Amino acid sequence: MSEPKTLADRAVWIFIGPKGIRLPWSILLILLALGAAAILSILLLQAFGVHMQDVSATDNSALGTIKTTLLTLAALITATLFMAVIEKRPLDQYYLGGAKPLLRAAQGAGIGLALIALLIGAQIALGVAKFDGFALQGAPALISGATWAVAFLLVGMIEEMAFRGYLLARFERSFGFRWAAIITTVLFSAAHYTNAGESWIGLAAVVLVGLVFCYAIWKTGSLWWAFGWHAAWDWGETYLFGTADSGMPPTGSLMRIHPQGAEWLSGGATGPEGSVLCFAVLGIAGLCVHYLLPKRAATASG
Repeated sequence: MSEPKTLADRAVWIFIGPKGIRLPWSILLILLALGAAAILSILLLQAFGVHMQDVSATDNSALGTIKTTLLTLAALITATLFMAVIEKRPLDQYYLGGAKPLLRAAQGAGIGLALIALLIGAQIALGVAKFDGFALQGAPALISGATWAVAFLLVGMIEEMAFRGYLLARFERSFGFRWAAIITTVLFSAAHYTNAGESWIGLAAVVLVGLVFCYAIWKTGSLWWAFGWHAAWDWGETYLFGTADSGMPPTGSLMRIHPQGAEWLSGGATGPEGSVLCFAVLGIAGLCVHYLLPKRAATASG
């Protein structure tokens, strides 16, 4: 017979399980780490004379997006590093490593840009989107394009790390990858629910793209393909083609393209993601992941 557990053993059992820190405490810890990192960032900025009113969350320009996302990304990276230290796990287990990360990001970016061009091209061909000309030319166009590229790289990294970084890895440890993918995709979709101009078709597209990203992570073991795809798709929508992105209107775009006709085909205020044509395009994205990305080598779980 095993000896009865001491009070200390019982206290440890509440917090530590066979797979490390138990799930509720893991989630609480990373949220606390995020909050602490955000507060520290704000204090550091104030020490250098930068105040939060200088970083407006309502500024949807490229520079405004960069300002608001830099703090968030810094806090997210800090919290992830904190959890890696606490849990004594390499960053690879949070999908931040993987083989040939820059190549995977470039592949994702190329496919993401090609697919948003395909979607908008199909809408123009069907007469549910109209090209109104170029909004920018010359140096201003190049500067805006480069600035938006940086902005959407930051946005892509934030959204992927927030929903398919630590959270996906931690839920996988408790429930397996399939359920982890479903849970984080639901959370990802819920985060888009409050976007102005978002529609039920747009939310369904968010669910599908979340599952495609999870499939890419399952195959490669890393977030890098999703980083590239996410950033390039958003850049194509907002800057290159000048369409709405999940209900967010474009600023500083190269082209002007506006929806017309039936919203279920044009996307309306939601943008191209609000069109049923997006489902077919995301199906192609899934096929690209299936046929073009190599499957990661099996690793021992821990």
